[in-house]
Amino acid sequence: MVEVEVKVGKKTHNPLMQRDEVECFVNFDSGTPKQDEIKAAVAKALAATQDLVVIKKFAQNFGAKQAKVLICVYKSSEAMKKTVKEKKKKEEKKPAA
Repeated sequence: MVEVEVKVGKKTHNPLMQRDEVECFVNFDSGTPKQDEIKAAVAKALAATQDLVVIKKFAQNFGAKQAKVLICVYKSSEAMKKTVKEKKKKEEKKPAA
């Protein structure tokens, strides 16, 4: 597990989508952290539930130990389900007969 430090930047409330849009700067000590680690660190910094945090954009310069992350924190799971699409699962390829 990578140690992640979060600095909260610009925070915007979007009442139509029932979410807060947050720009964060994430510092880490070794390799790039996984999405779950970033979500956990941001949720802790914003005092939010990890299930309601969605990463919109992750931008990092090559070799840098810092990244800019755009995050949406939804007010409820119903509001999140209305706007966030679920990823399709990949189908297994059948071997040629």
